[in-house]
Amino acid sequence: MNNSDLNNKYFIDDKAFNCPFCGLRNATYTILAILEHDISTTKKGKIIFVKCNRCKKISVHFAPYDVLTSEWKTGKIGIYMTELGWGVLDASYDISFHNSKNEVSPFDVDLDSKIYHSIPSSFFTMDDRIPKKMRQLVDEAQECKKANLKTGASACLRKLIYTLLSDQLNKKAGKENVSLKDLGYEHYSDCIKAFKEYCPDLTVFIEPLEDITGITSDQVHENSWDEISSKDIEICLVSIKDLLDELYVQPALLKERREAILKLKEEALHKQKASTKQGQNHTIEKKG
Repeated sequence: MNNSDLNNKYFIDDKAFNCPFCGLRNATYTILAILEHDISTTKKGKIIFVKCNRCKKISVHFAPYDVLTSEWKTGKIGIYMTELGWGVLDASYDISFHNSKNEVSPFDVDLDSKIYHSIPSSFFTMDDRIPKKMRQLVDEAQECKKANLKTGASACLRKLIYTLLSDQLNKKAGKENVSLKDLGYEHYSDCIKAFKEYCPDLTVFIEPLEDITGITSDQVHENSWDEISSKDIEICLVSIKDLLDELYVQPALLKERREAILKLKEEALHKQKASTKQGQNHTIEKKG
């Protein structure tokens, strides 16, 4: 498994994960508690509470009961009160999964594949500067993909792409909330072409959306999903999350950095002027 694969995962191994809150990759974590719960009248599961050792925020993960084993390791249990109720603090567990040979090892299995739901559901919590509707659709698509609901994931992605195109092509036309059809775009391919013209520097992120025929077809009916695969959905998700970051987050961060640099320059200029004025006053005093 290469670094790029690891960067797209929640859990790397039994000691490190990619924190969904602070965004630190390969962060160490502590398992606060592992609780049993009922999935149905005959089936049980386990809920894992994981605390990032850097930002101290807690994520929650659901796994099948029969593939997960846990063992008390070290630490103490403390009870704390939150706005939602009681919680367990500072517990510590070892966690491992059974592989296909029914051997217990945390290293030779894909931990993420054994976890069927996580909160936050998005691998990295998406920046608030990305429009809320788009963030929600990304989350829905990821949840559908994780449950192998490919039609649902494709529908969410299709709606997400059209929402994004509508936002960007309205900006291109200097308008707001005008439908793509009223903007003069009859086909999806026309929208993608105009989008690439509007954002030429982001073509590498836009092209994967153009290539996935099942999602980009102009007709929506059950036969339009035949060519969709989990790999197609994954490529589309990765591309569109990078695209959203480039469109809505990076420009804001660049603006903040520029403003910080300008502020530092102004402070340096102010100190220089104050120092020059002080020197001039000292010279006048000497002459006097």
